[in-house]
Amino acid sequence: MQGVTKQEVFEIVEASSAAILDAIQIFATNVDDRFDRLEGRMEVLEGRVDTLESTVDSIDRRMVTKGELNRQLHRLRVMPV
Repeated sequence: MQGVTKQEVFEIVEASSAAILDAIQIFATNVDDRFDRLEGRMEVLEGRVDTLESTVDSIDRRMVTKGELNRQLHRLRVMPV
């Protein structure tokens, strides 16, 4: 490195380091933003899953089997009017 002083080398390295650190900071910020958006989407999806589970549970509680329906129909046919 003829013609370049130690001070000039130090300034070049310092500028390069600052640029690298800035790039890392920008990358980290972008990654954080993406994770925040994903976290929000996951919360929405969890809410939708909870709603679906509640709906299925409600339907399950009101369900009757074919056998139960057949017994009820048989009782209705047998009952005198």
